[in-house]
Order: sequence, then C-alpha cells, then structure tokens
Amino acid sequence: MVPGTLKAVLWELDQLARPGANGCGCCAIINADIVAAARVFVRALLKAVPHRPQVVPTASGKLQLVWYCGLETLELEFESTQTIYFWKSCGDLGIADEATFPAADVEYAVALVEGFRNGTCRTALPETEAALTRRWAVQPG
Repeated sequence: MVPGTLKAVLWELDQLARPGANGCGCCAIINADIVAAARVFVRALLKAVPHRPQVVPTASGKLQLVWYCGLETLELEFESTQTIYFWKSCGDLGIADEATFPAADVEYAVALVEGFRNGTCRTALPETEAALTRRWAVQPG
C-alpha cells in the first residue's frame, strides 16, 4: 500500500458519514452502518492491494469503491453491511461481469482488484457460491 492511501480513503469515508453528506453537496444520506462496514473492509483490502479506489456515493444512498484501468471499470458497491455487488466492464469490448459476494470475503475482493489491475480478472465466484452469481456478455448497441 502506498503510504497515505489508507488514510486518504478513510478520510473520504468519514466525510460521507456526516449527516446529509454525500460528497457532491446533495442531500442523499449514506447509511452510517454501510460507511462503518466499508471502513472495516477498506482497512483489510488496502493491506493487500496498493491501488487506491475512488470513493463514490450513489444517488440511492449506497457506496461504491471504483477502479479504472484504461477503458475498463471495476466497481464494488455495498448493497448492505453484509453484501458487496461487483460490476466489471471491459470498455469497448462490450463485456460486463457482475456478482455479489459477502463483505467479509476480502480475499475474493483482493483477487478481483489484482486481477483487474493486471488484466487477468477472474470474476466467477467459486462453485459453492454459484447461486449468487450472474454473468453475461452485454452486446454492443
């Protein structure tokens, strides 16, 4: 981890924990429990991954951690304190992968981010969690 990366991301999360704050001056409220869960998750994730995510509040009051690599995007969105939804797009190829996984499974998140950053993203969940997985190729429009 780059020195200061964890501190900076935690600071951004703290700003979102303020009542009525969402990072863009709007009034959507980010659930304080989700911010707390994200803090725990980020502390563990950034011990293993040196790549700083963007912290993005959503219009629906959820929270995303987002990485970009060229035309590709990886988003981890806290659906709840227990569940993270990921979405990965392959830019101009028109391919997208998505799934949900437990917020406690930081090892899986590390594999997603590292795979995304080095171009070998393994997005399929283990066979035992296949019921949680939804994957498809989006056809370019």
